[in-house]
Amino acid sequence: MGREMAKVLTAAAITKLKADPAKRLEIPDAHTPGLYLVIQPSGRKSWAARFRVEGKPAKLTLGGYLAGTDAEMAGEELTAMRKAAADAIALARRGVDPTTARQEAEADAQATQFEVVVRDFIERHARKQNRTWIETARHLGLVLDGAGKLVAKEGGLVEKWGTKPIADIRKRDVIAHLDELVDAGNPIAANRRLAALKTFFSWAVGRDTLAASPCDGIAKPSAEVSRDRVLTPDELRVLLLACDKVGQPFGPMVRLLARTAQRREEVAGLRWKEIVAETWTIPAERAKNGKANIVHLDQGSRDALAEMPRIGKAGFVFTTTGDSSVSGFARAKSRLDAEMLKIMREADPEATLTPWKFHDLRRTAATGMARLGIDMAVVEKILNHTSGSFRGVAGVYQRHDFAAERQHALTAWGAHLDGLLKEQPSNVISMRAVVNQA
Repeated sequence: MGREMAKVLTAAAITKLKADPAKRLEIPDAHTPGLYLVIQPSGRKSWAARFRVEGKPAKLTLGGYLAGTDAEMAGEELTAMRKAAADAIALARRGVDPTTARQEAEADAQATQFEVVVRDFIERHARKQNRTWIETARHLGLVLDGAGKLVAKEGGLVEKWGTKPIADIRKRDVIAHLDELVDAGNPIAANRRLAALKTFFSWAVGRDTLAASPCDGIAKPSAEVSRDRVLTPDELRVLLLACDKVGQPFGPMVRLLARTAQRREEVAGLRWKEIVAETWTIPAERAKNGKANIVHLDQGSRDALAEMPRIGKAGFVFTTTGDSSVSGFARAKSRLDAEMLKIMREADPEATLTPWKFHDLRRTAATGMARLGIDMAVVEKILNHTSGSFRGVAGVYQRHDFAAERQHALTAWGAHLDGLLKEQPSNVISMRAVVNQA
């Protein structure tokens, strides 16, 4: 190892210093005694600080040299390294080992990373306090995989902020993320995301993991208006035909959405083990309200499932990888809209499609069953609702599961959908609106 005499390092000099193939060099900085630029025989450069802790010599590697031949960047790096070396030497003079202090700081930083704290929040709070903890986890960027473990959701907040200390997440970061959702046509999802983040950050503040919540003072991104969109019989017929055009996995998945009136995430996350004969049991941990739901599968639903090949060991029905359930719903929706519009324009060249969302299929099924004379209490059981007919005292004392009635209702609804496919298109389809790309 070769050490040179101390001299004040400059940005220009740093960029020109060369390696000695025969030995490792340490170039001291006279401006900040204790700071060295280390040059390996290979040419790799790094920064180090030398000092004494309780009389014993010690060294701390500050980081690699990153500026290359850029003199401006070298000047900024030199300034930063001088400060880091001065801080380390000041700690050593107080009898604190800078290496130990750094390790503790890194451990603290890792413990406050967004993903780490989110997982702690889910386990310590959401699972115990919130019946819809799976939905909360999804909004924070975690979803259940085939083995029932929480993993990062593609494009979710854990993937986006995972290693970022929560103290470094600013109000502007939250607002920018909410704006992205709104701009993508998901204003209600933005409201739900904000609610989940507010609960999460408030919990972190209460545990002294965070000084203040970055969500303080942020208003709901959008006013909420209750949706009442119900697809017409003609639209349902066209949708079912479009599902055949789109094919696997989204075609059969959307047909199951339309026939069973279950939630999109519940259908998308369906596993083969949940199906026994003509019955699909949505386990409590996957149901939005935390209550298991038994769903009768009519012949059309079973036909949709029969189209899906068994891929991978995770057991997902609707999957392209075998390891996780399907995603990319916006793209799938756009493809469905395009196919629906093609079919509609075969009957009317100027036809347009009234905007709709996947969740509207749930409302459409519920409305359709009511029109078929199905009792609302039965419809609410199918929807797995705990409000309405089963609110309060009725929910406590009403234990009848309406199994036979639910089977009859979904069979009747399936027969209605099958009947639509046998009908000829009517002139009702010509509606003037823009194709929804949500």
